[in-house]
Amino acid sequence: MLPDGTLYILALNGVICLSGVLLCVLVMIRERRLLLMPMGLAFFLVTNGLTQGAPLWIDLGVNFPTDPIIYQRATAIDAIILTIALPCLFILGCTSPGSEAPDRPLGIALLAVITAFAAGASGYFLIRNWEVLPLVERLYSTSNYYEYINLRNQIGDVINGHSLSGTAPASWAHGVWCPFLFWTVPDQKRINRGLRLVWLGIIAAAMWVPAVIVGSRLMLLLAVAIPLLAFVSRRFNLRHVVRHWAGAWRPLLGALGLTVAGAYVFQYFYHGTFLESLVDLGARALGAPAAVSGCYYYAFPEYFPFRGWLGILKFPMVGDSVDFHLVSLAATGLDSNANGSFAATAYSGAGFAGVAVAAAVVFVFATWLDGKLRRLPRRLANAVGFSNVIPASVLGSAPALTAMATFGFLLGPLVIVVLLTMFRDIPPWRPAETPRNPPLSS
Repeated sequence: MLPDGTLYILALNGVICLSGVLLCVLVMIRERRLLLMPMGLAFFLVTNGLTQGAPLWIDLGVNFPTDPIIYQRATAIDAIILTIALPCLFILGCTSPGSEAPDRPLGIALLAVITAFAAGASGYFLIRNWEVLPLVERLYSTSNYYEYINLRNQIGDVINGHSLSGTAPASWAHGVWCPFLFWTVPDQKRINRGLRLVWLGIIAAAMWVPAVIVGSRLMLLLAVAIPLLAFVSRRFNLRHVVRHWAGAWRPLLGALGLTVAGAYVFQYFYHGTFLESLVDLGARALGAPAAVSGCYYYAFPEYFPFRGWLGILKFPMVGDSVDFHLVSLAATGLDSNANGSFAATAYSGAGFAGVAVAAAVVFVFATWLDGKLRRLPRRLANAVGFSNVIPASVLGSAPALTAMATFGFLLGPLVIVVLLTMFRDIPPWRPAETPRNPPLSS
């Protein structure tokens, strides 16, 4: 039995979030580009808004709190974030379309440099954290969820205890460099197919190494999904699919392939049936981020005082008396280091006002970068946007500065644009042609 009013609050939150997601999709369809600001907002609203009530109906493996105050605060926060985002969406959706300069393959030198960055970062991460491999082996053999969480915490503690552990460069390799390369390397027709396959194999290895060492089921799923998603996404026109549903078999087949691959990855860890793994996949990808963020809405300010304005973009800050473990223990009784979303972090710092300021910082920066992407040829802009898919999804489960510095949200595309400029791989900007009105007949 749900507490009085909870269902109405969740329904209101669902309307707010669904409206925001639809606006983001419409803006990207109009531009035919994977824009950073709408992408990040849509990921957040799906993983922290539409699924906010998941613990009420789905067993997520942890006894998450379901106090009505959580959903009231979540609804208010989602409304604040969408309100801050609306002017940015208006700018992107109502200004003239982006560049129509012809696409061309990128230079081999630029892609070789990025590949070297990715392979070097993953190789260094493996060598620097070699001693965690026995823990990783135990992680893959356990069938107990709580033992899995404990081993993940131990691996994280060992890695974080190293100076220069290489976590951030490896995360960039996994989430920024490799997706960009999976999109662009297949266009290098000047190289024979065999060498291209070897090149793609190096990229795949660079993407798998951090996922295997960290032991994250979601990172392993993305290491399977991103190459397949790049293959499918490069071969259909989103606007054509929207207008002609008969041609939607490719994206539907790709979505089915991603779902099946993800279920099998989760089945490997879950040691259950295929159907159980499929449910666990949906719960982990969609339900868990909202539930973890709900712990922050539950714990602040009832259990812990707000941490201050300096903490709205990062958690924990130096000198903080509260960390992930204390929030998790207060809300669930489980010792975990799971991160809350960028909004949950901002709320723990300065309440609703902190959420508004953090959202403004993130969305204004993202909109400025989207202006740069709109000056790129469409295929190249989509390659840069594709490199931001994984970091954008992190907004729902990490502080803003962590998403940027550790995972490459916004900063990754910015570095790619800088490299494109350095290697002179950006064609001259060409404005979109707009049809002229015929002269009026006399």
